[in-house]
Amino acid sequence: MTLENEMADRHAKEMASKILKGEIIAPRNISVIDCYKMAADIVLKSWQHYWDNEKKGRSTYDFIPVVGTKVIFPSKRFSGVVYCRMLLHDTMLKNHGYRTGTADAPICDCGHALETTEHFLLFCNRYEKERKDMFDFLISVWHYYEAKSKLHNNRSIVAVTIM
Repeated sequence: MTLENEMADRHAKEMASKILKGEIIAPRNISVIDCYKMAADIVLKSWQHYWDNEKKGRSTYDFIPVVGTKVIFPSKRFSGVVYCRMLLHDTMLKNHGYRTGTADAPICDCGHALETTEHFLLFCNRYEKERKDMFDFLISVWHYYEAKSKLHNNRSIVAVTIM
């Protein structure tokens, strides 16, 4: 929760407490827009509580822990499908295939670990060159947008669409 959200929540609680104690009078009319905002806030908090305490989907939760987070997909459909399948742990990697019965064993061909998305992207010695190329590309994109952000005095995070 951001500092602004915490301050708004604290203020709302203080106002509710004052209304309850009779120190101030609650407004008689609430606009439809304010009702929608309150309902949306209640729904998001409810979903967040459910998401925080759910037993399923923990791998996706590790990537996207906050309900309402906008997920930016790559512009190319194939890359978007691969990205989505990684989030859902439904790839053609052996660990996922073993779980669904399409692979005989969950072990990577390198023989050192389970063939998970994390192992495949970050650790498998069979893909060292590809990993270096990927990180070099990501670093160059990061530096480009960091420089562009400084040039425009823009502190907001820039969403990048990669291939």
